[in-house]
Amino acid sequence: MSGAIERARNEGRQEGLREGRQEGWREGARIALERQLQRRFGLLSPRVAERLRRASADDLATWVDQVLDADSLDEVFRPNR
Repeated sequence: MSGAIERARNEGRQEGLREGRQEGWREGARIALERQLQRRFGLLSPRVAERLRRASADDLATWVDQVLDADSLDEVFRPNR
């Protein structure tokens, strides 16, 4: 196999690993946040659960921080708290 093909294959493998780690972090953050929200505010509505499933990693990171001080679900999801 040529060196160029092997390099391209390795680069693709590394990119796949990076994407997998990012998706794993996102899923872990979503699960942890969902648990925190349920413990703090009770059963989550389907709307909130769907919002968590669709959230970006950046949104999840923000909400994980905001849940610590929020007095309501609305405060958790309020932009620029």
